[in-house]
Parts: sequence; C-alpha cells; structure tokens
Amino acid sequence: MTPKNALRFAWQPYVVAIVLIAVAAALRLWPLQALGPRLAWLTFYPAVMIVALYGGFSGGLLGTFLSCLTIVYLGPVLIDQPFIRDAADWLGLAVFFATGVLISGVAEAMRRARTRETQVKEQLEQRVARRTDELGLLAEMAETLQACLTAEEAYAAVARSAQRLFPALRGALFVYSPSRNDLETQAAWGGLALTANERVFTPEECWALRRGRLHHVADTHTDAPCHHLQSPPPHGYLCVPLMAQGDALGVLHLQPAAAPPAEGAASWNEQLIEAATDQIGLALANVRLRETLRNQSIRDPLTGLYNRRYMEETLEREMRRAERSGRPLGVVMLDIDHFKQFNDAHGHEAGDVLLRDLGAFLRSRIRGGDIACRYGGEEFTLVLPETSLTDTRDRAEHLRQGIHGLTVQHHGQTLETITASLGVATWQPGLTAQQALRAADQALYRAKAEGRDRVVAASEESA
Repeated sequence: MTPKNALRFAWQPYVVAIVLIAVAAALRLWPLQALGPRLAWLTFYPAVMIVALYGGFSGGLLGTFLSCLTIVYLGPVLIDQPFIRDAADWLGLAVFFATGVLISGVAEAMRRARTRETQVKEQLEQRVARRTDELGLLAEMAETLQACLTAEEAYAAVARSAQRLFPALRGALFVYSPSRNDLETQAAWGGLALTANERVFTPEECWALRRGRLHHVADTHTDAPCHHLQSPPPHGYLCVPLMAQGDALGVLHLQPAAAPPAEGAASWNEQLIEAATDQIGLALANVRLRETLRNQSIRDPLTGLYNRRYMEETLEREMRRAERSGRPLGVVMLDIDHFKQFNDAHGHEAGDVLLRDLGAFLRSRIRGGDIACRYGGEEFTLVLPETSLTDTRDRAEHLRQGIHGLTVQHHGQTLETITASLGVATWQPGLTAQQALRAADQALYRAKAEGRDRVVAASEESA
C-alpha cells in the first residue's frame, strides 16, 4: 500500500481515537491532566497496529506520525492544556514514536509472511493442478495407444498426444526400420521441418541411443550435439530413447517451438518427458507384438501372403460388399506348372525359394484392395474386388507373362524359368464363396488339361 492509500485508510481509526479522547474529557471520567499524552499513547497504539497490518511499514510509519501530531497539536483543544508539558513528556512521545516504528516493522513482517504464505499456497495449488492435468493426459495417451491396432495409428496418436503434453515444444518420432540399420521418421509435429538426411539416420548418429539414456543439449557450443541434426536448434533440444524390456525401439526428439523469453530460460520437464517416453515405448512394443501375432495368424510364413483361412473370411466379406454395391468381384486360382519335377530336380530348399519369390512377385503386382493368398502347396488365390470377368482375365494374363520373366536364384545359380496356369471366375449373386472358388478351380483344371501355361475363364469352361 502506498503512503497515499495508507493515509486514506488511516483516518478512520484516528477519528475514532480522537472521539474517544473527547468523550472521556467531556465526561471527566479520568484525570486527563494527570495522564496527559500517556492516555493518547494507549489510545493510538491499536490504531497504529491496524494501519500497519493493512498498509505495511509505510502505513504504520504514517500512522505513528499522525499520532504524534494529534498528541502535540490536538491535546490543547481537547483538554484546554497541552499534553506535552515537560522533558519527560517529550521523552514519552519519543518512546511512543519508536514503539510505533517497531510495531510497523513487526506488522510489515507479518504482512509479508502472510503474503508469502498465500503465494506459496497458490503456487502449490497450481503445481498440483498442473501435475493432475499432466497425469490425466498421460493416462489418456496410454489408453489411446493401447487401443491402436497398427503402428501407423500409434504414430499418429503419439503426435497428437505430444502436442497436448508439451505445447511449448515441437518434435519428431523416429523408429527403427525392420533391418535395424537405421531409424526413420514416423511422425513430426509443431511445425518441425526435417531435411531428407535428418529424416533417416543410423543409430550411431544419436547420442541418446549410444548412451541409452536421455541426452539434453542446452548449449551446442559446450554440449555434444547429435550428428543426425545438420543444424542443431539454437535453444537446445532433447533426444530420449524409446525403450521396452531393454530393447531400443526408436527416439523421441523435442526442441522449443519458439525462442525462450530470456537466454537460457527454456524449461524442460524431463520427468514428464521420460514418463511419456516410457508409455510410448511400451505401447509401440505392444502394437508390434499384436501385429506380429496377427500376421502369424493370417499370413503364410514362407511367402508372406495371406493364408487360406483369412482369404475365405475376406471373400465372404467382399461378396457381401459386392452384393450391396452391385459391383463385380473377380477370383483367380494360380498353380505352378510341374512344381513336383522342379522340387525333384533342385530340392525342396530351392522349391521354397521359388515359392517365396513368387509370393513377393504377386504382392508387387496387386492393388491395395486386392487379396493374394497361398491356397495350399504351389496353388495361390487372388480376390479382386470391383473387377469384371474380362478385366480379371486380362490381369491374370499379365501375371502369367510376368511369371515367365521371374528369375529365381539359389546358391548363386539361376534356376530355369517356370510357368503357371490360371483359372478365373467372377462371383455372381446367389453363389456362395465356395461355389465361386470352385468355378475358378475348375477353370484352372481346364487350363492344365489344355496344355498348361495359359489362362482359362469359368465361362469358357462351361461353354
């Protein structure tokens, strides 16, 4: 409180004190002449204390000064004689003034202690509220990541959660490639722009991965910067390894989204960042495990194509979709010609290489919505949504010609060219999945009976 404000506040208790003195003098309740300024001192001490508590030291000092003026100049008006009559009274007035100053100092200390207590309480409440919000966001992020079915969904969820957890930071998520020879950018947020060289780097280029712990670069001149950043951020950055059960999955990179308000004032909540990376690492490991188990249940381990069970389930679903939309659905059955003779001539290991290469060839030649599966042995099935019988036959013919050019390497030797026979059919309303597959299979047998290395459509087989 300023002296001006203190003066506005101080007049009220002093008016009360003066009124009390006047009433006492009028009623002759006590010998004011004998008590003199001592009564005024006792009367004004509470007033000084009140003003000091609310107005601080300056208010108490001003109140003490006003009390002295009241004693010296208003005393004669109230009791027809001065309060200050001799040196003892002046000494008492000096003691009163010194006591008022002391009271003001004590009151100021009490006021400051009360202010500090209020500030500490507010800061504590703010920290508790912020911590509660952070824990809530962490729990929400963990719940979202646990619900992700694919790694791509998890990467997008990490980017969204990181922006909410660290609004003042921007960053990127780098994950090991399947070969584990390098790390690739899977998500970036906050407007972080990465060059082509920064988007892919080797594990040796990141100090966090080499040390196996959080790496904080506050000053690029004194701290060791990571080599995967061509131009280290001027205001520092963090790299945190994503770990799960002792295995490194990738790196979380964070840097200030804007310059801090003062040099070296960038704030890093490392405890929250490490808690978030623990959640992310565990979630990514779980997603990968689920993907691995799912792939093992729906994919053929040798060719990498879908297995027969998954194909049959998908065919049922695509049939219902085709029935609702009124669009065609093509089915192709493919069989390698003379595969038994190939195995007898080169061995089963070479046969496995041939099947694996043919699986990779089929994956490279189908559309995103097509389904390619290993039906059994050397027989394969393709489900082609929204494909007519003519288009299905044309695509089967392109596959047959492409198989002619398939080169199979085994133990450094190029094996002979193979051929394949293909039967095609389309699903018609009223047919079951097994009937559609049987129609394509019968067309395949017709192709083999006619000399192999050809495509036969189900309509031709029935003609």
